[in-house]
Parts: sequence; C-alpha cells; structure tokens
Amino acid sequence: MNGNFLEYAHSKTGIDVGFGKMILVYQDKRSAIDASQLTVEAIQANIESGLIIGIIKGWHTVAGAPVAEISVERTGTAEMKLIRPEILADVLTFESGLASNEVLADLVKAGSLNCILIDDQGNCFGDYSATADCISTMLCNFSSKVVSGMQGTNTTEKTAAVTVRYLVKDLSICEAGTETEEIVSKTLLVGQLVSATLLVAGHIVLTLKDKATNEYFTENVLAMGVTIKGTNAAVATVVFDESTNTYDITFEDPIAAGQYQITISGETFYMKETTFAIV
Repeated sequence: MNGNFLEYAHSKTGIDVGFGKMILVYQDKRSAIDASQLTVEAIQANIESGLIIGIIKGWHTVAGAPVAEISVERTGTAEMKLIRPEILADVLTFESGLASNEVLADLVKAGSLNCILIDDQGNCFGDYSATADCISTMLCNFSSKVVSGMQGTNTTEKTAAVTVRYLVKDLSICEAGTETEEIVSKTLLVGQLVSATLLVAGHIVLTLKDKATNEYFTENVLAMGVTIKGTNAAVATVVFDESTNTYDITFEDPIAAGQYQITISGETFYMKETTFAIV
C-alpha cells in the first residue's frame, strides 16, 4: 500500500495496517463511534436509515499523492502560515464508466465529507474522539486533480480517478474486525426516460432505462420520490409491470401535466434525481 494515509496510520499506531478497502461517508459529523457501530450489521442498518449516505469502494489502484498545501504564502509578502505538519492524500483509480464517473463527479462537487476508512483487516480509521475507545469521523476532501506542480486530471479513456485528502487532526483507530465484503451497497443507475404518460389525474406510467447498459429498469422499487414544479407529490403505490417494462405510479392527491423530478431506491440500486416532463 503506497498511500500516505495508511503509512501514517502504521507509524502512529504501530499495528500491522493492511490496505484500504472501503470509505464510509456519513451524513454529518460523528464524534463517538465505537466498535459496536462498525460491525457489518450496524453499518448496514446505518445505510438503510440514511446515517451513512454513501460507500466508496472498488478502486483497483491507489497511490500516495504529493500535495502542495502544507503551507500558504500571502501574496506580496514573505510571510508563511503553517496549516498542518502534513496533509495526507491518496489517488484512488477506478474503472471508467458512466455510473462510476457520475459518482466521482458527485464526490468532487460535494468537496469535503465526513468519512471513516476501513482496511482489509477490519481496522477502522478516523479522527480523535474525546470519548474513550471511540473514533470520530474525519473530513475527507475530494478533488479531480493532484495538486502538485502542473499535473492535470487523473482521467484516461479507461480509468477515472479522484484525489482524496484526509484532513485528520489526530489519527485514531478502532479495531472492529469489519468484513467489508459483507457490506452491501447500492449501485447507481443513471436513469433515462423512455416514455411517460399521464393517464388520469393522480396516476402516471413511466418507462425507464439505465443509460450505462441501455437496459430497462426491471426491479421493484422500495421508495420513490417525486417533485412537481418544486412541490413534493406523495406517492401512494408503485407497481412494476414486467410484461411492458413500465412503472405504474399512483399519487395520494391529483396531479397535472408538468415537469417532474424523480428519485428511486430499490434493494440493489438507486437513481438520483432525474427530470422529465409530461405535456
């Protein structure tokens, strides 16, 4: 493992540190996470409840990223202000694809997120916690470029990469023994509207495809959110018809033609907000 972060973890903790397997992204700052909250069952429950809003995994290479922000010089002066002794950073490289590129773009757009990193031995790493035997989430900043000299973006035709900076004040570890292979995360599907019909007020039928595979959505949804012209429309039922590859949606209140924004969540997939219109 060449990543700066886990090399630093080894030097700080003295334990046998493995290689990075997964990054958990939390909705907000968590200051006292113990081993019981980092079991497979607890992580899965937090994913389902929305406390953990994302999982980053599946990178095939990782390299330590040299970064230039150790100090900042004020323009026009020789004064230097030390930010921190070291900013740890890695470049994570993924197979390029519509869905993976979309996820990486979302990370870069979000900027800094509250995260926990898990290695292949089940060790969980985060920031210092004032509570004994606990760790805190650490801020991770995601960008599409390595900030060192004049290097460009980490993207080729076959790969896409993101630079993650671990903005940790004092690294801490929680030996939770987490088996990352057992954590089930949902796959992003990039939705494409094939057709939409307003049959009667309060009842529409949609046909959707996944842009990445050009295949129809063929899975029942657990939840569907619909917004019409900025107003949430309460969904009463969603029924998938396998014979026609359509979603039959019934709303609690009457609706009319207009511009819709729809999000979908299934057992194994989710779709971000997708805009379409019914005239």
